[in-house]
Amino acid sequence: WWGWRNADDEHLVQAIAKACVTDRAANTAQTNGSCVHNHVNDALTDSDPHAANGNVEAEPSATPPQKLLIMDARSYAAAVANRAKGGGCECPEYYPNCEVMFMGMANIHSIRKSFQCLRTLCAQVPDPV
Repeated sequence: WWGWRNADDEHLVQAIAKACVTDRAANTAQTNGSCVHNHVNDALTDSDPHAANGNVEAEPSATPPQKLLIMDARSYAAAVANRAKGGGCECPEYYPNCEVMFMGMANIHSIRKSFQCLRTLCAQVPDPV
């Protein structure tokens, strides 16, 4: 709505996405019985100009990136209302390859009251009968 963005949040989500791709590549290489570095060097040929002295950085394989899921505990209506008051809400257009899902939980006051009731119930001494 207001077009406000948080560059720190955007960089954090990008770093998480990059870490997931790197982790997936490492896990794939380990299940194949070789490490990423050896896998890359085994695939190189003498005709590769970038393979001088075998010094090539391993890049993640060209697997299609998976979507990241950003979960917002609020309902969509509460997030929009909060944004209208100047609060935050993730805009999918600022987070490429991400999906924002709203969980629809009650507001913090209802959650707190429910927790206090549960804590009181758990702290009660059971009736011996």
